[in-house]
Amino acid sequence: MHDAHNQSSRQQNSAILTFRLSGYTYALFIADVIQIIEMATIIRLPQSPASVPGVINFHGTAVPIIDLRTHFNLPFQPYGAHTPIILINFTDRPLGLIVDSVEEVLDIADRQIIEPNAVLTADMVDLEEPSWRDLYLAGLVDVEHQIVPILQIDALLTPGQQAQVNESIPDELLSEAQK
Repeated sequence: MHDAHNQSSRQQNSAILTFRLSGYTYALFIADVIQIIEMATIIRLPQSPASVPGVINFHGTAVPIIDLRTHFNLPFQPYGAHTPIILINFTDRPLGLIVDSVEEVLDIADRQIIEPNAVLTADMVDLEEPSWRDLYLAGLVDVEHQIVPILQIDALLTPGQQAQVNESIPDELLSEAQK
């Protein structure tokens, strides 16, 4: 986890990757990003969560894919050949995030990152409740006078959703992907 308020005497920086979803800008810490690829053939999986359309074969590895629009309850948008997939390191395995577009990598000072609880007070949300994790926020940052949420990747899927995705990948698909 990234410490938004580093008290060290020298300034610490973090690189973020910004991307667009339904007209809004979001970000990920670049340290969590493996690679950005264009749309690949998605193999549909039975009984996977609605926001997980399936898996792709990425260099011999079956990689689960999350449609972030669906995951965030935004209107579905059909995929095109150039729809980007951001591959991230999620609990020590790759996970793909379908987004509308990838914008840029920005270097920001850690002191610029606003912790979610500095904005969302206890009377707005119960910060101790598990539902707080559903906000997926690692922090917020002002980018050219626009507040950009930085996603907390380890909160994208609940443990139950993670298990559901893992169980929905057939053993033979994992075997084929490893060839």
